[in-house]
Amino acid sequence: MILHKKLVNWLIKFPYLFIFSIIFFEVGTILLIFQIQLISQLINKTIFINQSLDQLTKPIILIVVLIIFRGFFNFSGDVLAKKVAQKIKSLFRKKITDNLFQNNMDRRTHSGDLVTIFYDRIEAIEDYYTLFLPQVVLSILIPASVLFFVFPIDLLSGMVFILTAPLIPFFMFLIGRFSEKINKNQWRSLSNLSTFFLDSIRGMKTILIFNQQENHIKRIKRANDDYVHKSMSVLRITFLSALVLELLSTLSIAVVAVEVGLRLLYFKITFEQAFFILLIAPEFYLPLRNLGLRYHVAMNGVEAYKDIHSFITKKEISENRETATFTNKYVQKLNVEHLSIQYFSQNSPMISDFTYCFEKGKHYGIVGANGSGKSTFFHVLLRFIKPMEGKISIDGFEIGDIPRKQYYSLFSWLPQSPAIFNGSILENLLIANPENDLNNLEKILKIVELNDFIDTLPNNYHTEIQEFGKTISSGQKQRIGLARLLLRNSYIILCDEPTSFLDPISEQIISKVLEDYRKDKILLTIAHRIQTIQKADELLFFQKDKPISSGTFDNLMANNIEFQQFIKFYFGEKFND
Repeated sequence: MILHKKLVNWLIKFPYLFIFSIIFFEVGTILLIFQIQLISQLINKTIFINQSLDQLTKPIILIVVLIIFRGFFNFSGDVLAKKVAQKIKSLFRKKITDNLFQNNMDRRTHSGDLVTIFYDRIEAIEDYYTLFLPQVVLSILIPASVLFFVFPIDLLSGMVFILTAPLIPFFMFLIGRFSEKINKNQWRSLSNLSTFFLDSIRGMKTILIFNQQENHIKRIKRANDDYVHKSMSVLRITFLSALVLELLSTLSIAVVAVEVGLRLLYFKITFEQAFFILLIAPEFYLPLRNLGLRYHVAMNGVEAYKDIHSFITKKEISENRETATFTNKYVQKLNVEHLSIQYFSQNSPMISDFTYCFEKGKHYGIVGANGSGKSTFFHVLLRFIKPMEGKISIDGFEIGDIPRKQYYSLFSWLPQSPAIFNGSILENLLIANPENDLNNLEKILKIVELNDFIDTLPNNYHTEIQEFGKTISSGQKQRIGLARLLLRNSYIILCDEPTSFLDPISEQIISKVLEDYRKDKILLTIAHRIQTIQKADELLFFQKDKPISSGTFDNLMANNIEFQQFIKFYFGEKFND
């Protein structure tokens, strides 16, 4: 249904803006009717009464004034309708963003689909609110206003208007029903094209290395041609609809012109009345014709909203109650009890019946081969994934009981490659804690030895850096990530081998800062380097389809054969007994 109930309900949040936009449009219509009345009187006085130019000056000035005021009211109506659309679009984008963060939808949604929903779908919604919905109301109000002025003048013309008016929305509905499926296919094709194009950009280096440029260009062309073909199908229907609606309105106006002309010929109606009806007839059918032309805009809006609504209402099945308030000054313990994790695509748990207690002031190394569950364990700690069994608690509070915002304030995250956003260095640093002052920021930059680099930049903290940190080195990116960690000052630190791919100097700086910083924290590091593994106070050795082993490096090397084999395989024979 084109008048989508849920889309219309969003107007309840901004009722006055929409109502005033309709009022402005309607006032513009009333002014147009008065303008047409004045024009018909002016022509009648000029041709049949032979009034002088001086006598006609006043109505001419009045017509010009009406044109100016009509333009003002129509413009104001457009502005208010656009404001409504902008506010609703902002709400949709906020809902989408909130759902991304709250339910981790980014992990289960293609990037291309996200881009399409966040931009194309929401932009399609704008036309629904600025073009279609006001036109629905105006297609009732404007013809009613015209009939209000026509019936006292000529009953027959009013009856012709009433009898011919339903033809336009009727044919609009017939053609619209036919094009609904084609419209859906176009949106699906656009989503596929967006996903494919983003994947192509990300995999550009791989395509070049394997010398598949020509083949991939052909695939892009096929995807593009598919979208073009479906778009042209929609355009064909749109042009056909425009032709039919234009033909119907023209024929209806012709019927009015014939019946008015015949009665004028036999002096059944005055020239002024006949001319007024002829001038007002196109304005009577215009809102109905515009409604038909905007029917396709409405279909786009409804299809777009279905995807948006599906996305913002899609929630992860969660048993999180979020009723507790964590008031401890420090985190003393992070307890994991009988934790089991299994993906739907797997036959057996990735982590099975894991119990452990992480204590403040210790550095825990998480080691194991790829696919053994190290990153999955971090995702469970961050509530990105719900475990199959077991529970995790922080100082006696189950993590599902702690409100999301408060829970995430307990954690800091330092990956191998920190996310760098398009903006200034200061903006990238203060993401961690916007309330930090510059004095504290400068102290932390000295600790991570980033101050000398910033001093060499033309605008210091305010120097713009590109997204993904393309204009800075890996070591500088990692130090920005480390500075964020210190600015955040959280109790539990999760690191994914932050010294990977770094030069020895950067590695030494980051290792020293983490070692000094962890004294009253719980530090967990996914370790891929032997130096990190050996420095950890405790190690947790993850193995696929096997229990997790724990202990010091020396203890595991002495008592765990699988750990010995893992170390020898990844780090060489120098670890032979």
